[in-house]
Amino acid sequence: MKNLAIIVLITIPFLGACKGKENTFSLATKGSSGTTLAKVGNEKIGSDQFVVLYDKVQAGRPFGAVSKEDFLRELVRLELGALEAMKEKLDQEPEVEFQLKATLTQALLQKHLSEKVKNINVTDTEMKDYYDKNPQIRASHILLRVPPNADQKSQDEIEKKIGTIYKQAIADKKSFPELAKKYSEDPTGKRGGDLDYFSKDRMVPAFSEAAFSLKEIGDVSQPVKTQFGWHIIQLTGKRGFKDADKNIIRQTLLAEKRKKVVEDYFSSLEQKFKTTIFKDKLESLNTTPPPQPK
Repeated sequence: MKNLAIIVLITIPFLGACKGKENTFSLATKGSSGTTLAKVGNEKIGSDQFVVLYDKVQAGRPFGAVSKEDFLRELVRLELGALEAMKEKLDQEPEVEFQLKATLTQALLQKHLSEKVKNINVTDTEMKDYYDKNPQIRASHILLRVPPNADQKSQDEIEKKIGTIYKQAIADKKSFPELAKKYSEDPTGKRGGDLDYFSKDRMVPAFSEAAFSLKEIGDVSQPVKTQFGWHIIQLTGKRGFKDADKNIIRQTLLAEKRKKVVEDYFSSLEQKFKTTIFKDKLESLNTTPPPQPK
């Protein structure tokens, strides 16, 4: 059963691409499909399709082969499931249609952009330029959360409490880690509030502005309000490019370059298919707001 579950997970993405003009799902393709290995109603599973899918699954399982018989049985189950789903018109459900289009888009990007993305490089000069524009600091913080449904009295009490903690932190800056362990409602409190090194864009704007305005190691910020609650921040470290984590910088730049390749590709498709986005219509939509941070 474990093998079959894995086969389902790996094989399902291929089925999205098999939706034909007749609005049916099938592992059969037009034209020759080799020897018929199984029939499900009027649909046939051919040897050509079997080999393509089987080899794909095997390539992703270096520590255990899947038998051909088990794989064929799983393809039959997928065919049965797809036919029944079509009968129940599940393909017309918005979420299902979204998943199918996502699968097709993934296949499209793999076909046209995989080699281009794979050949992207990042130079040392690019990394240094990036770091000069996005320096990193190390900081610790103390957080007192403000519940989204807190009344004014509760909010005032939390603000008063963070002010009291701030006075203690200023009076003895070395006590900051212990104050964080005692008062902070953030998981980092257990380690003295340590956030490790981060760049300005990693945190919410109000937090970053306060943190990066600190000049000397040990400096403590005044209480700062964000959507998470009230913070007090202490600067605990600075470093230049020489001491920065080059791998993180490289991965960040690679991600940005890959993103640009994809964005440029979709920009060309927008021109090709004459795309128009009506932003003004979004405001009138009745959507569910995101959950508040805990």
